[in-house]
Amino acid sequence: MGRWAGRSAGVVAMTTPCLFGAAAALPRYAVVVEDPAWPERGGGGRGAQEHYPLMSVADICAMPVRDCLADDAHYWLWATDSYLPDALRVLEARGCRYVRSFCWVKAHDAEAERLQLGLGQYARGAHEWLLLGTRGRAAVPAPDQRPASVIVARRGEHSAKPDEAWRVIEAVSSGRPGPRLELNARTVRPGWDAVGHETSGTTIEQFLQPYRW
Repeated sequence: MGRWAGRSAGVVAMTTPCLFGAAAALPRYAVVVEDPAWPERGGGGRGAQEHYPLMSVADICAMPVRDCLADDAHYWLWATDSYLPDALRVLEARGCRYVRSFCWVKAHDAEAERLQLGLGQYARGAHEWLLLGTRGRAAVPAPDQRPASVIVARRGEHSAKPDEAWRVIEAVSSGRPGPRLELNARTVRPGWDAVGHETSGTTIEQFLQPYRW
C-alpha cells in the first residue's frame, strides 16, 4: 500500500468513461470533493484512528490531486477545526484559490433542537468545516442558487456527510459542467465518480498514477 493510500484504500466506482492506459482519455474533473484522513487521534475509542488509517498533513498535501483537476474547477475540502490552517495548505497544494468556507453544525436529532457534542480541549466541538477553492475561471452560482454558509444537519456514522451538505455543493457548483469526483467516498452518488474504501476498486494512489504519465 503506497504512502497515499491511508483511509482511501478501496475501490473506484467510475461513471465517467476512462481508459487508464491512455492519458489523453483520462477525465479532468470540473468538481472534486475530498475528505482527507486527517491525523485526528483521540482516546477512549473515539479517535479517527479507530475507523481508518490516518495520514500526515505532508502526505495529504503530496497526493497529486491537482493532476486530475480541470483547468477550470471547483475543489471542495472537508476539514476539522484542529487542522483548519493545514486545510489552507492543502488547497494551495491542489493548485486552488480559497474563496469560501461553509460550516456544518452537527445536530443531535432531526429537529436540530440539540447539538451533537464531540471532544475538545477548549470547547466541545459541534461543527466541521467545508472549504471551497477554485482553479481557473470561477463559476459563480446564480443568486437564486446561493445557499447559506451554515449547514445544520444531523450527524450520522463516523465521517459520513449529510445530504444537506451535498445539496449545498451541487447548488454552488451547478454552473461548473463536467465530470465530478469524490475522494474517500463512503457511497456512490449519481453523476459522481467515487474513490474510497467503502466504494470498491483501487487506492487513490493507483487512481491518480495515470495522470502523472
